[in-house]
Amino acid sequence: MAFFALFGICLFRFPFFITGKNFEFNYETDRFVFFILGTALPLQTVIYWFLSFWRLEKHIKNIRNFSSDTATIDLLWLRSFLLVIVLIVVSWLNVVFFNVTELIQFTPFIYLISLFFLAYFSLQQKEIFDVDTLDSEDVKESIHDKKETPRRLSESRLAELNLQLQNSMNDRKLYLDNQLNLPALAKSINASCNDTSFAINELYGDNFYNFVNKYRIEEAKKLLLSTRYNQLNILGIAYESGFNSKTTFNTTFKKYTGCSPREFLKANAVAENKM
Repeated sequence: MAFFALFGICLFRFPFFITGKNFEFNYETDRFVFFILGTALPLQTVIYWFLSFWRLEKHIKNIRNFSSDTATIDLLWLRSFLLVIVLIVVSWLNVVFFNVTELIQFTPFIYLISLFFLAYFSLQQKEIFDVDTLDSEDVKESIHDKKETPRRLSESRLAELNLQLQNSMNDRKLYLDNQLNLPALAKSINASCNDTSFAINELYGDNFYNFVNKYRIEEAKKLLLSTRYNQLNILGIAYESGFNSKTTFNTTFKKYTGCSPREFLKANAVAENKM
């Protein structure tokens, strides 16, 4: 919108800079020009909104190639804010074009709440890609979708990385670190972020987020069926398995097992009783 406004100002002021006079229109031209301006600005706003929504959805998808926990960096609050933007745009269009009195009286309140919403969540938002500057270019290459990425590693190198990944997950259990991200895993296997991400995608047909959380769920299943459950409860099991929140744990657990942790416990208790 700022670009459109700047363009409009430059367009109509340019003749003044040259001749000292502004554009002069007759009645019909005047109506046509202001119809174009009145249509172009709302249209541009709608286009920007859809582009913003598309970029946000792309971000939400791409961070799963980078982080094993997205609860604090997924920017889902921005999705809600974009929906609030719809209210702002409708209110603005009403003031400019339609002048519906019932809506106009709520317009300042809508603007105020929207501003507060944006300011509050912007201040609460944690750093999304908290990595060293030296790793930033490597990380940028690794977080994008790999659908069109050419095969960049030989079979022998993939086999080597597979062994190192298995060692990191099965023996060293790096997935128990709830701050684990792609650069940390890549460093542990002496590979670049891009090669590590490619290997996970090629060998396991999955992204970094799902690759790590599958191990966490298997760990959680073992803990739930062990005597440690009596001391830890569901939340404790979640933290011990590498998750940062109970909500993420429950959602992920149901995704991979088809049931909640409590349902999993009940099902296994019934199975044991039958035996």
